[in-house]
Amino acid sequence: YNGSSFLVTLPIANKSTAVFIPDKIASEVRGDSVREKARRAVSMFLELHGIQCGGHLSIASDIPIGKGMASSSADIVASLRAVADVYRLTCSARLISQIACKIERTDGVMYDGIVLYNPKNGRLIKKMSVFPPIVLLGIDGGGQIDTAQFHHKGAGYRLSEQTRLMHALQCLLQGVKRQNTAMIFRAATMSAMINQRLLPNPYFDRVNRLAVGYGGGLVVAHSGTVIGLLLDPNRLRQDEIQHATQEFSQQTGQKLMITQMLTW
Repeated sequence: YNGSSFLVTLPIANKSTAVFIPDKIASEVRGDSVREKARRAVSMFLELHGIQCGGHLSIASDIPIGKGMASSSADIVASLRAVADVYRLTCSARLISQIACKIERTDGVMYDGIVLYNPKNGRLIKKMSVFPPIVLLGIDGGGQIDTAQFHHKGAGYRLSEQTRLMHALQCLLQGVKRQNTAMIFRAATMSAMINQRLLPNPYFDRVNRLAVGYGGGLVVAHSGTVIGLLLDPNRLRQDEIQHATQEFSQQTGQKLMITQMLTW
């Protein structure tokens, strides 16, 4: 966006929760090794505020790891807010963002609602207007993606793809402004199609056919394995949505991992 990296967040119901127990004797923050990024973020937060003691960090999350659903970002957000609560410190979304992007490219989940966000430097570009209600059906394409390794490989968008992504973003912004789901779905599908070269999803064609058939859209995790079908509940009857849900599972042969109405 204006020459910088950007993403548009897609909030879902899954979440991470964290508990931090200070330990005046310990000098380090301890925790589950799987949540190393969150532990590092807490250590950085404590150092920033001149707090010398360590503690124990525990995280409970229903966000699958390695699927491109911002599990690490959510862990960091929950952990920093937990520590701030213990010490009664201010922990703004901006501060969380600054710490998170020092660890890796981060998602903008520290901000409420849908935002336009720079994952490299953690800058909030724009808070989006309210989206119309959307039904999201999602499956896991299988396997896991290490986000850091994926980005380290250096594969990026070609100039022509960057131009198309900007077109998709403008289509999205206009769609939100007009409350037009067709434009929103078109933008999401365009972005997913472009990403297919960098990270092919085996279910792309099947989900895309369903999207066309139901007047919906397609969305993917751009550094993960999940893929979703977007539907407009104001254009489809409830029985049509149920039929689409059944057909989605049948066509992909996968159990739905996400089935929810997105409202903001």
